[in-house]
Amino acid sequence: MLHHKPKPNLKADFKIVLGVILGLLVIYIIINPGAAKLPVFKPSVKIISPIDGAILASNNVKVEFEVDNWETGPGKHMHFYVDGKEVLMHKSRDAATLTVSDGEHKIKASLVDALHTEIGVSHEITITIKKSLGY
Repeated sequence: MLHHKPKPNLKADFKIVLGVILGLLVIYIIINPGAAKLPVFKPSVKIISPIDGAILASNNVKVEFEVDNWETGPGKHMHFYVDGKEVLMHKSRDAATLTVSDGEHKIKASLVDALHTEIGVSHEITITIKKSLGY
């Protein structure tokens, strides 16, 4: 009587190896919870000019800003506030010009979605307008 060697069952072997690898991966993630997190690039906005605390001589304030991980345009854009009141909806990365009265003011740039809802990312500075500076 001849004895035949059974054919290897590669599919079953593959499933076992895959199961072991996935099991080890799950154990690794349980032991190191931060390992499963992919890097998340959160949007940010920062007013770079004028600087916080600036004293200016003109009521027309050119506000320059940096935006990261946020595409401005018809949908996603920015709102600018002066002393808590929205004064400008801004859809580009170009500087914004705001007209403010003499005195101290809080200027805030806030990222908003297409429905004009703030996403919780903003930057605020305080400036003072003093025309008596004469320059």
